[in-house]
Order: sequence, then C-alpha cells, then structure tokens
Amino acid sequence: GFVATSEMKSRALEKGASSADFGPEGRYCITPECIEASLDISLERMGLETVDLLYLHNFAEKLWNDLTKDQMYSSLKIAFEHLEIERQKGRI
Repeated sequence: GFVATSEMKSRALEKGASSADFGPEGRYCITPECIEASLDISLERMGLETVDLLYLHNFAEKLWNDLTKDQMYSSLKIAFEHLEIERQKGRI
C-alpha cells in the first residue's frame, strides 16, 4: 500500500477517503483517493508528468489480519482498476 504521510493523508481525505481507509495503524491505504494523492505528491516532488513504475508496498502484510480474503481481493481489484485509469491518463 501507500505509506500515509501527513500530506498524503490530508490530500486523500480531501479527495473523499475516510480515516478508516488507512487501516488500524492509520498508515496504509490503497483506495483510489490514496493512490491519486500519493501519485500527485510523487509527480510534484519529482517534477514529472508521468512515472514509469508505481509499487504497492506491503499491502497484504500490513492489512491481511484485518480484512477477510474477499475484502482483500476486492480492495486490490478496486486499486488496480484505479491504477489503470491513472495509466490511461498518462500519469503511469
């Protein structure tokens, strides 16, 4: 998932994410709002319009015990559908 810095968390919440989306530790999130916020911040910091690679880090390891198998797969499906939207926009 994306490690939620205070800036990323703030932007994701502005885009419609909820505090619950960040998991029990409040640090990991793979909702479309979090993906978009994290990608926005990364592109701005690097001064780029697109990235060649975007890595979902430790999602299962961090949230596996808090989600059912179906919830995990549903979250991943939604995340990858949004990543495809970002690819179509040319941001990935």
